Formats: sequence, structure tokens, C-alpha cells
Amino acid sequence: MSSQKKIRRLIRWMLALLAVLLLADAALVFFQSGAWEKASGRLRSLAEKTQAAAEALAELPPPTVRPVPATGDAAAKPVLATEAPQLDVLTLGSRWSGLLRISAHKGKGSLKNGSIAVRAVIDCDREGSFFELFRAEDPDSAAPLLSMPVLLDYDTLRPQIGQENARFYDIWLEERDEESLTMQMADGTLAASFFYDDGKESCQIDFRIKQENST
Repeated sequence: MSSQKKIRRLIRWMLALLAVLLLADAALVFFQSGAWEKASGRLRSLAEKTQAAAEALAELPPPTVRPVPATGDAAAKPVLATEAPQLDVLTLGSRWSGLLRISAHKGKGSLKNGSIAVRAVIDCDREGSFFELFRAEDPDSAAPLLSMPVLLDYDTLRPQIGQENARFYDIWLEERDEESLTMQMADGTLAASFFYDDGKESCQIDFRIKQENST
């Protein structure tokens, strides 16, 4: 082995030894300065807090679970009692019942002040979705008191009134009537209020109907 290689190897050994000595000196300074005690104290405090949090979680009661019945192939899934209640949603084929009130009547005609028991249906045919309101005692074949095409917008019933496609009693409804007849479902109930005038008689119409079989 040449003398130059021996010298380079000796230098590498000396540098390695120097690095070890420096690390040992730094460790000695670290322990003597008290930094190790501070770091270990912080670690102990963190461990104690973590253990306290775990014990607090263990003492919490489990969430209440109520079963939900299912039919057919639908599997019954447990529902947490903390879940929000289901919101009102309008559906085709729903049936409704309630009262229609006539007030401030003027003129001569078939209407008069008072309340009428009514029933209603939201359904569809080839022309689209519709809303119809009947006297409670009238058969399905009777002419409805109110008939209009509608759009079901989640919990809101929006009339789609065009040219002679919607009626109330003896008058055709107009597009301007859409705002008064737009109804938002709340607690299973729909309500509307509008003014009727056929040129012979006029009155204020208010009705409120509740979906059948709803709680």
C-alpha cells in the first residue's frame, strides 16, 4: 500500500474520531443544561393528557339506535336517534283533505261566505302533473273546484298556468295567479289564498289542506 493511501485512510479515521468526540460533547452539554429534563417533562405531560382524554371518551354512553322497518329486499338499517327528521316532500298520487273558506263575498252567484270541506289530489296524466281540489262529498267524476297543471319542486307546488289550462269555479286562471297559488308544504300541510272575481261575483278564497296518512 502506498504512503499516500495510508495517509488518506489515517485522515478519515481521525475525522471519524473527531465527529464521535463532538457528538459526545454535545450530548454531555445537553444533559447538563437541563434541556433533557424539560423535554422529558413535556412528553410526560402529553402522555397524561392523552390518557385523560381516552378515559373521558370511555365514560361516554353509546349512541341510541332505533330500528327502521324494511319491506321486500330492502335491508333494515339502524338509524341514529341524533339524525335530523325527514323534510316534507311532495309526491304524485298523494291525497289531501281540509277546508276552503269564502269571505268578503259580493255580487250574485253560486258562492257565499262560509267554509267548505274539500279534498285534493296531486297526480299526473299524459299531459303532466296536476293539482285538483274537490268538494269533500263530490265523486271523482265531478268537476273540480280548482284544477291546474303544476310542477313539484321538492316541497313546493308551483302552478304552470298557460292559455285556458287552469280553472277555479267558472273562471280561467291567468299567469298572474301563479304567485298566489304557489304552495310550500309545511308539517304535511298546503295552504293558499287568492281573490276570485268572475265579473258577477267576487270574494276572498283561502284553503288549507293536510296530506292524508301524515302525522
